[in-house]
Formats: sequence, C-alpha cells, structure tokens
Amino acid sequence: MTLDLTSDLLHTPFAVIDLERFELNTAHMSDRAHQLGVRLRPHVKTHKTIEGAERQVRGGFRGITVSTLAEAESYAAHGFRDITYGVPITPGKVSRAISVSESIDVLSVLVDTIEMVNALADQCAEAQSTLSVLIKIDCGYGRAGIRADDPHLISIVRLIDEAPYLYFEGILTHAGHAYHCHHREEIKSVAHEEYTSIIQARDRLISHGFTPSTVSIGSTPTATVYESLSGVTEMRPGNYALFDVFQASIGSCSLSEIALSVVTEIIAYY
Repeated sequence: MTLDLTSDLLHTPFAVIDLERFELNTAHMSDRAHQLGVRLRPHVKTHKTIEGAERQVRGGFRGITVSTLAEAESYAAHGFRDITYGVPITPGKVSRAISVSESIDVLSVLVDTIEMVNALADQCAEAQSTLSVLIKIDCGYGRAGIRADDPHLISIVRLIDEAPYLYFEGILTHAGHAYHCHHREEIKSVAHEEYTSIIQARDRLISHGFTPSTVSIGSTPTATVYESLSGVTEMRPGNYALFDVFQASIGSCSLSEIALSVVTEIIAYY
C-alpha cells in the first residue's frame, strides 16, 4: 500500500486497517469455533466499530461481548440482539443494564459475589424485569471472579435460581494471564488451566442439580491453541480480529497477520 502523505485528506497520525487481513483473521477464528464445536461470541472492544463486529459474527454466529454498558447501548442501537456485558456488574449499573436488556433479545450480566446477586435480585424485582446472569469464574488470572472450588459458588447459583427476576444462564471465565506468557507453550499451559477451571465449576454445579446452558471461556492467546473444548459451549476472543505486535511476540500470531497499523511521520533522525 502506498499513501500520499501530502494529501489534504491525510493527517498523521492515523490508523490503517488491512481489510484483507482482518477478513482472514475473523474467518479463521469462525472456522476454529466450528471445528471445536462451540459458539463464537467475539469481544468487540478492540476496534469498537459496528462494521468490525458485523464481520466478527459472520459464519452463523450472532452474540458479541462488550466491556462497557455504553458499548452495549451502541451495539444494541445498531441491531445486535444478543450481548454479554463481560465485566462483573455493580449496583449502580443495574438500572442501565435493565434498559439495554429490554431493548434486545438478551443481555447477560456477570456476578461473582452473594452481595451482588442480592442487589441484582432486588433491583430487577423492583423493575419487574428479568436479567440473564453468568457467574464469573477465576481461572488463575486473579482479577475478578470466584474460584471453581469456592464453597460460595453453589450458594450464589442457588440465590440466582431462587430469584424470580433472575435467570441463571451459566458460567464464564477469562484467562487474562495468558497475556503474561512469553511463548506458545506457556499459552497452552494457561489454556489448559482455563479449560480445567471452567469444567470443574460446571461439574460441581451439575452435581448439585444446576445445569449451566452457557459454559464460556476465552482470550485471544488461548483461543489460538485450543485442541479440544468438550463441555464448553462458547469462546470469546477479541483481539484476534486485528492482532498486534504484542500478540506476535508471545506466539498468538505472526507479524503477517497483524491487520492494524499506525501511520506517523518522523520529525527527524538524530
């Protein structure tokens, strides 16, 4: 690609997306999801564009993952009907989540504490509006979620199940610590930890009479190395659509797969 930086239409710095690479990356991940027998629910926070998300859900998929309610509102306004809000919700955001939920088919929210389930149940009952709920499982990242062997896990599910305006959808985890890896073998180790954690949580729930309809995992590094996902229903990578030099440095992709560049002019070389 040749760019004329003297053009009045181009002012540095600016981003350039290689659409051919973007299409190849999104198609490849859709193919992987089909091969692994899971739904693809891509995270869309990397690019935050309607056009990018539309390309990510090609291949028979429909759901997306967002990191803010502002993103959820924007995507809902542009026709996306199945959205997971991928951050544990707080009491002050419940009414806004209910509003989004009422405008689409389903908005799934995350919880990881008994206190938040109680707050969610009270506000949904007051609004007489049902929310779909996922429990966030900590698979070793340590940033959020409840461990698969935590005794409170069953109590949280039971509270959700008993609340008249909450629907227990399932469990979700995110191997964010895969970004701390240095090579592909380390990523595989984290992917194994992610998988075994969510399956342990699923099996505990089933043994207590609760069957999660959604068993969700995902990060771009781990999604590139899964060999089998038996018992899992969906994965949620996001960065894969564009990739970046960091992903290449840890073995998630090659430099030739990076679809985003930033064009800038060098002031001088000293």
